[in-house]
Amino acid sequence: MTDIAVIVPVHNRRETTLVFLRQLRAAGVDGIDLKVIIVDDGSTDGTSEAVRRQDPEVTILRGDGNLWWTGAVRKGAEYALGRGHETLLIMNDDLELDKRFLAELLKVARANPDALISSIKLNRTKDGQEKIITAGSIASGVLREVKVLHADEPLREDLPEVLECDMLTGSSLLIRANVFQKIGMFDDKDCPQQHGDLDFTLRASRSGFRCLVATRSRIYTEYNPNSGDRYLVNSSRKDYFRNLFDRKKFSYGFKSIRDLSYMHKPFLLGTILYARRSLGLMKKIIMKACLPNKALRMMVRGKSLSKK
Repeated sequence: MTDIAVIVPVHNRRETTLVFLRQLRAAGVDGIDLKVIIVDDGSTDGTSEAVRRQDPEVTILRGDGNLWWTGAVRKGAEYALGRGHETLLIMNDDLELDKRFLAELLKVARANPDALISSIKLNRTKDGQEKIITAGSIASGVLREVKVLHADEPLREDLPEVLECDMLTGSSLLIRANVFQKIGMFDDKDCPQQHGDLDFTLRASRSGFRCLVATRSRIYTEYNPNSGDRYLVNSSRKDYFRNLFDRKKFSYGFKSIRDLSYMHKPFLLGTILYARRSLGLMKKIIMKACLPNKALRMMVRGKSLSKK
């Protein structure tokens, strides 16, 4: 491995993108040439022009605003594979990168040459704690529900250096070209934004490729404000109800939970999962309609504490 194609989807986050690129260059590894490919999906804030000024070696691919995350990743991956790159690194631009994130990722990659490998995804809390957003996901139980490993747990130094799972985050995901040759490309039709990474890595694991999390390869970001209980307690009633069927920007509504329920599952199993999740969502809709956000916030906080 002498070069890596780094594929970064971006949209209207010019300063965030520029900071990310500086971090990425600072985290470089001797002997590894990073070929950065920015996929700019219709930015109107001058992102592409600013990137070109700061880092002229970056390749910039353009979209019209309809690629979303999975389409942008697919466009970048097809470009990289078409130019003979054997190793691809998918990354988001809203990350704080540990200076050794790439070195630790490659350390695990060299020991596991046929595996898909992701960094561990963390959040820095206001009191200075480091909490795990995801250390990969597994298909759990009889219904094969998606369960995020170590979610919301404090980061522990005794965590194994490598964790094996069924699905990985696409925020920092190393993939070899032979994976695409066997299972195909990212599915931007059925998973245009949400779950595109889970869908791809689950297909890979079911095709015999190991999915590994390098826990010493650390990336930091904020929790997704448009998902789950966070959006429930922070959104207005109008916005919450209006976005119940938006499967692109929001991951809590009916279409999003339908996509996740049926993902690579038999129809009957998917239907059972979707019915159960829909009942849970209907309960939240009733709560949102009847309770103020302050009361919702207290209930969610109480639920989180009761799990510990």
